[in-house]
Amino acid sequence: MGPRRRVVWLIFTLLGALLAVAAIAAADGTKTVTVFVSDDVIGADPNPAAASWGRVTSSPEGIDCPGACTASFPSGSALQLTVEHDASAFALSGWSIFGNDAGTTACDAQDTCSLQLGDDTNDVQVEARLHPATQLWAVPEGAGTLTIDPPEAGRDPEQCSVDRPVFDPLPLPCRPRYPQGTQVTVTAHPDPSVDGARFVRWSDFRCSSSSLSCTFTMDGDVSLSAIFSPVYLTVVGGSFGPVTVSPPGTTCQLPSDPLDSPDPPCEFPFEPGTDVTLRHDVTAGQTRTDAWTGACTGTGETCTLKMRKNELVRAGTDPTFDIPTPLRPPLTVLYKGPKGGSVTVRALNGSNAKVCRSKCRVSGFSRYQRVVLQPKGGRKARFRRWADVIRARLTPRPVLIGNVSVVRAVFARR
Repeated sequence: MGPRRRVVWLIFTLLGALLAVAAIAAADGTKTVTVFVSDDVIGADPNPAAASWGRVTSSPEGIDCPGACTASFPSGSALQLTVEHDASAFALSGWSIFGNDAGTTACDAQDTCSLQLGDDTNDVQVEARLHPATQLWAVPEGAGTLTIDPPEAGRDPEQCSVDRPVFDPLPLPCRPRYPQGTQVTVTAHPDPSVDGARFVRWSDFRCSSSSLSCTFTMDGDVSLSAIFSPVYLTVVGGSFGPVTVSPPGTTCQLPSDPLDSPDPPCEFPFEPGTDVTLRHDVTAGQTRTDAWTGACTGTGETCTLKMRKNELVRAGTDPTFDIPTPLRPPLTVLYKGPKGGSVTVRALNGSNAKVCRSKCRVSGFSRYQRVVLQPKGGRKARFRRWADVIRARLTPRPVLIGNVSVVRAVFARR
């Protein structure tokens, strides 16, 4: 064998040895797995007590968290993680796995997560994302604030107040979460800095409007608004140019893009129930296809609305423009009477319909979205009337999400 061939042979022999050593190292390698129980909260700091909401164990043994939250397992091996939690207090949103890109997983929103660890020694982090079983959306509409007792466990009590208009997400003190069965009291506080400020009513007819407090049990998600006087109309600029608001007959000089101006939008206080008209000069508009959006719709010269709560209007924009709103609060439909009837809840455009044949919660609608409730009888039941803030046989019935949070349909035997 010549010198050159001996060198080539030696190089290949060394490479083979190195590859064999690497293979043995990989086969004998381990991956460090660390488990967390985390708070699956949106738009806020996680609850500091979240680590105590559940217990995660592993098969094979090694993880028992809280306590033993980190353990080493052979690379390429199978690992099963199971989270235990009080289902009436907390719900599992899902699992998040980091650092195991080479492995396979079966970790949906199930209590057990099955992992095939990758053939490497990279550290792996696994989060079991939990959240309290029910959520309250509480919104003060107008000149006032709310206090909520108790606050979410693990958080300090804070007053619930919102900006005008209210954007997504609601401030954290206004959207506490609770275990099933928690009794909660919401108390309304008129703003002492506003002359004549007073509490008017609750959005849930089961709460007495003569009382500043409303107490209920969290047997599911709850949406509750407190209406104060005055309520506020906010007008932001668009393509329509100046807008005159009557009453009081004031003309707002509005920028076409509110974000381009440091000036605040036009804002007006009104007694609840006041009819207000907004008017723009059609010859001053920039785009003929643009429309009112928010509490006003259409392309007309004027828009008239009744001030039942805080309202937001943008003066001229593409009709598909989506004004941000808080998270979608549920509308609760209570069914009273014999079985056989139904109530269909749908958006005005006919989409996103749900049929309730007993008590149900309807979600998926934006706050301030207009929906229609259509009751329907059957062979054994006929629709009689509504029995909440309306006590009449109004069909179909329009509802503004957030203005009313609970309705009750009464059926009678045929």
